[in-house]
This record gives sequence, structure tokens and C-alpha cells, in this order.
Amino acid sequence: MKKMIVLSALVLFGFTTYAAYASPVPAIVKQEKTDKRNGVLMEDGTMYVLKDGTKSEMTKAATMSNGTKVLANGEVYLKNGDKLMLENGDFVSNSGKIEKGKP
Repeated sequence: MKKMIVLSALVLFGFTTYAAYASPVPAIVKQEKTDKRNGVLMEDGTMYVLKDGTKSEMTKAATMSNGTKVLANGEVYLKNGDKLMLENGDFVSNSGKIEKGKP
């Protein structure tokens, strides 16, 4: 009887050791980088608010920290009174810096 218990324990230990080494290592999934910028973006003719990696449609005007005002239709009023119109890909950061999109 003792031999049977010892044999069973050895077989069980052997199977668990084999299972631990034979199991495949999970593949590392490459994560896509999200846009972590904060500000507003013109994309396909629509204005979006970007905040901490989330994007939502812009519904009202936003005033940036330097006094630049951005409207939901893409018009930008600079503090000095100049008026600009954003194009697709253009981004205005919360600090008021304007980054032109790729042509």
C-alpha cells in the first residue's frame, strides 16, 4: 500500500512538473499608443476635445490658458485679435500652441 501511495505521488509530481514546463508562454500584445495630448483637434471637418487620451466631439467654445479662443466650427481667435481657421489635422493645445497637421 505504501508503494502505491509513493508511486501515485511521484506520478502526480511528474505530471504537474511537465505541465508547468510544457505550457506555452503567452505572446506579448503590442499596444497601440493613444494620443495623450490635451487640447482640441480638427479631424475630417469635425472639432474634437482631447483629454487624457479620450476624444469627444467639441460642442462649445474653449479658451486656452494663453487667451486663445477656439470655436466648435474650427475658428481660432488669438489674444492679439487675429483670426485663423483650423484645417484637418490641426491641433491647439490647452496652452494655446497651434500645431499644423500633416498635409
